[in-house]
Amino acid sequence: MNSKYGIDRNKSNIHNYIVGIDVGTSAIKISIINQKGKIIYSNSKGYGINFLPNSFVQQKPSDWYESLVYLLKDSLSQLEFGKSNVLAIGISSQSNALVSVDKNGDVLHPAILYLDKRALDICNSFKDTKEGERVYELGGSTLRPSYTGPQISWIKKNKTDIYRKTYKFLTANGFIIQRLTGEYSKDYTQTGMTGIFDREKMEWSEELLGYFGIDKSKLPGIYKPSEIVGKTSKNFKKDSGLPQGIPVIAGTLDVASTMLGSGCIDTGCCFIEMGSVINIAVLTNKLVHDRNLQTYPSAIPNINIVAGSVDGAGGAIKWFLNQIYKGYGIDKDITDEKIFDILEEEIHKTKIGSGNLMFLPFMSGMRTPRSDLNTKGALLGLKVSTRKSDIFRSILEGCSYGLKYNLEFILAKGVDYSKAIASGGASKNKFWVQMMSDILNINIKRSYYDSGASIGSAMLAGIGVRAFNDFKQAKEMICRYDINFKPGKEKTKKYDKYYSQYKNFIKELIFELHNLECI
Repeated sequence: MNSKYGIDRNKSNIHNYIVGIDVGTSAIKISIINQKGKIIYSNSKGYGINFLPNSFVQQKPSDWYESLVYLLKDSLSQLEFGKSNVLAIGISSQSNALVSVDKNGDVLHPAILYLDKRALDICNSFKDTKEGERVYELGGSTLRPSYTGPQISWIKKNKTDIYRKTYKFLTANGFIIQRLTGEYSKDYTQTGMTGIFDREKMEWSEELLGYFGIDKSKLPGIYKPSEIVGKTSKNFKKDSGLPQGIPVIAGTLDVASTMLGSGCIDTGCCFIEMGSVINIAVLTNKLVHDRNLQTYPSAIPNINIVAGSVDGAGGAIKWFLNQIYKGYGIDKDITDEKIFDILEEEIHKTKIGSGNLMFLPFMSGMRTPRSDLNTKGALLGLKVSTRKSDIFRSILEGCSYGLKYNLEFILAKGVDYSKAIASGGASKNKFWVQMMSDILNINIKRSYYDSGASIGSAMLAGIGVRAFNDFKQAKEMICRYDINFKPGKEKTKKYDKYYSQYKNFIKELIFELHNLECI
């Protein structure tokens, strides 16, 4: 054995298995790989999101756990692998899903998601203050309502009894780890979006905790992503059917895990995650401070992530399907998959610029590169000749312009990139990925797998128990690509004209859309 949790190299690699889990915003996904890097099982199970008045957005943590148990039992029923050969489990999750648990690990309050805005007033109270400046100096970014510090502060002020009873405040992956092992943890990739962490000392900041009135004892210990938190418990064995004693890895934020699972492991790698939120992130060895972008550690030691996002991109497409496409002369029982097949044919008949239609993709507000959660989306340039296919294309274009807008801010920080990788469910849309390549004017390799986060979690788990020697070996064994998209010079020129107008609209309209929301 190589270590306390090391792998016996004499065992047959093909019969050693690693489980990767990702607790996403709309579904939990698991991927099971063998030590040769072959994916032998991949599946997901969805659950709901509760959008409530006052911009509250919540989920039931029990849904995450029950969905995980369902998938694990499903995998055991379908696969002929010995349960005793599960080497390790790794877990990633959506960012900033705050879970309050008591000493028994029981949930005291629904999980507060990153889309939730209840802590906006608390964040605003730090603007132009000495305390707000210290949050930026120590943490590397300005406060947002999705951050852990403001969220816990809101609970303390408005749910006093919940705060008093809380033993630990956990993330989504921290909650699942606790259910598996009984141990409390937080991985360090999620610390960059808390407002209460000193990123240079890599520890909770007593000073920042004091600003929010948070007891440090209510926060879990910090772990490296590949570090082992504990082993699966007797209770989890009873629930899932997996044996007791499997090492469980601390894991990561979903973006960090998806980058890893897609093979984005070197500085200068640009990553595009196409899911409910579209993220664009670049790996750098610099410790970047920025008031507009998101900056946090990656899954790889001494490498950081600088990222921006287009929130609600997936929601905008669902809105189009449910409120526009299905609303007029279309069978309401038609599946989304069938609609996409129809749109795939129709969109090729549209032209760059969508008939001079412009979509501002801020239906869920804007977090980066300018923080304005009260602003809203807009569809500009409508006329009587506008077709549904034009609207659909304008949504894809607007979200892609949003990525380019974020990338410009990233490059302005002196962070460079040399290649790009795309992953996520929406990357199956070849038309959209090609559009992004044209608009961003970069080559984009598409990951063969669309479950990058759970695969990345499995890779980390394998590294944690030394099933893989390092990140490079894990990438070479697991990561695959199917298409290399290259920008078209003439298309890029045409898109640039519309992108210039996009930036003008942001400059002129974002504040007015904010005011409209506040009437």
